[in-house]
Amino acid sequence: MKLTILMALSLAAFNGSDRNAAPDFSKIKGRFVLNEASCAGFEFFSDKEVIWRNEITCQDPDTLLIHWLDDKSFLMKDKQPLNGAKNCPPRNWYYVVTQFDGKNLVLQELWTGWGEYRKENLKLTRKGK
Repeated sequence: MKLTILMALSLAAFNGSDRNAAPDFSKIKGRFVLNEASCAGFEFFSDKEVIWRNEITCQDPDTLLIHWLDDKSFLMKDKQPLNGAKNCPPRNWYYVVTQFDGKNLVLQELWTGWGEYRKENLKLTRKGK
C-alpha cells in the first residue's frame, strides 16, 4: 500500500513538472494579422516556410524560409531573390516569441541590418481557425 501511494505521488510530481516546462512555440500554425491591419501578417503553415502578407500587396504574398533556433526564437529569410537580384544576399529577420495564448501572438523583432534600431514588438491576432 505504501509503495502504491509513493508511486502515485511520484507520478503526480513528474506530471506537475511538465506543466511548468517552457512551451514550444515552434509548433505555431495558422494565419496571424497585425493588430490594426486588415491583412498584413504571417501565416505559419509548415516548419520550413512562412507566408508574409504586406498591407499594400496582400494578394501577392512573399514566401519566406523559417529556421527555428530553439522553442521560441527563429530566423526568416527570402526564399527567392528580391526582384530578381541574384547577386544580392537574402533579407533576413530574427524574431522571439514573447507571448502566445492560442489567439494573440507577440513577436519581438530584433534588428539585423545596418544602423541603430530598437527592438520592436509585433502584436498579431489569429484569423480563421
